[in-house]
Amino acid sequence: MGAVAAIGGLFLTAIATYYSAAVSQSQLEQAREDADRNSRRQAARVTWWWQGGAGEGRLHVMNRSPDPVTAVGFHTVFFQTRLRNPRAVRFLVPALPPCAGIVLREGDLEKAAARVVPVRPDDRPGIVFMYFTDGNGNSCVRDANGLERAGSSGPRSWDRKSAALIESLPTAMTAAVCDDGQ
Repeated sequence: MGAVAAIGGLFLTAIATYYSAAVSQSQLEQAREDADRNSRRQAARVTWWWQGGAGEGRLHVMNRSPDPVTAVGFHTVFFQTRLRNPRAVRFLVPALPPCAGIVLREGDLEKAAARVVPVRPDDRPGIVFMYFTDGNGNSCVRDANGLERAGSSGPRSWDRKSAALIESLPTAMTAAVCDDGQ
């Protein structure tokens, strides 16, 4: 009789352990989803756009999150006005403060690019995508199709020697809209 009770007790303990593990697994998955959502929330508030025509263009970079982003870069193609002989250049901005934005003029981009590739007088920049590291250390890429995690192709694995560092950044402007996404 005692053996039957012990076996029954073991069986009930096994069932309770199984359900406890299932609940723990569910909670872990929920925590991962919440962390990913929070990470994407910051990344979704970092953006760029190009304004102006040939020779007068300006690259606007905006961080509307309350956390700084680092290793901000732009994969850019310089091309002649007839889209011939494109040359790729990566621009690096060391960091972008929280709730702030900067504007880089086309001439400043051309000067920085000239340190790593020949830039001809009739060349124009075309931004292909932006990459950055968010406050959680995740590498992200934003292009015309939206936002993605960079994975192993992010800025940490790229050859920074071939990148044009934007040495003198303009004064950061305060972002008109800035929130923590809640």
